[in-house]
Amino acid sequence: MTPRAARLNLFLCAVMHGLNHYLMIFYKPMYPQMAEFFGLTTVAEMTTRLTLAYVGYGIANFLTGLLARRVSLKLLLAGGMLVMSLATLGLALAPADEYPAAVLCAFLMGLGGGTYHPAANTLMTSLYETRPGHAIGVLSIGSAVGFITAPIVGTTVGKEWLGFQNLFLISGLVALGFAVLFLCAVTDQPAAARRAFRNDRTPLAFPKRLFAVLIVLVSVPTILRDIISWGYY
Repeated sequence: MTPRAARLNLFLCAVMHGLNHYLMIFYKPMYPQMAEFFGLTTVAEMTTRLTLAYVGYGIANFLTGLLARRVSLKLLLAGGMLVMSLATLGLALAPADEYPAAVLCAFLMGLGGGTYHPAANTLMTSLYETRPGHAIGVLSIGSAVGFITAPIVGTTVGKEWLGFQNLFLISGLVALGFAVLFLCAVTDQPAAARRAFRNDRTPLAFPKRLFAVLIVLVSVPTILRDIISWGYY
């Protein structure tokens, strides 16, 4: 892969990182408006159920971690953004009397979003083996932009101007367009590298197996923490 292609990959993955986190939190300021639309008596009914998005996020992170060195990273990332964008559009179009459909869309949004970190981190560190810190740092800038932009847009554009359905619609269309751009512009990890990993049957040493188990155990309370904290906000 040429240096130019690697830089383009890094830039687009950073943009995707920002869009990923934007889609996961931009609707938080609009919870009261959404609760009223769906006929819920309290905002808590909205927040507690939509945290299913983070259940999907956690599930997809784990599964993508298993797949990240075995399948196309480009397709994993583009497919995840495609699912996120379609779920966002589904939330925009959900009827007022079909709140369960909105909750399902939120779960699918998280399921699509959870593919990002394992796939992007694997792709970037494989392309920047001598400068992995630089690659992860650039990706992190993208997430910071998403975290900063989401509440501002959700409040000023969604809550005070367009309404939550219109903002969901616009956000979903932007994400869908970016998924297509990403699929067309990103250069995938060489197939030879994936084949080499698939053909590697070297068993993990005991310390590595133990470390892998510990990662899974730590992930469980981390998922619960995200569900509780974002449910509160």
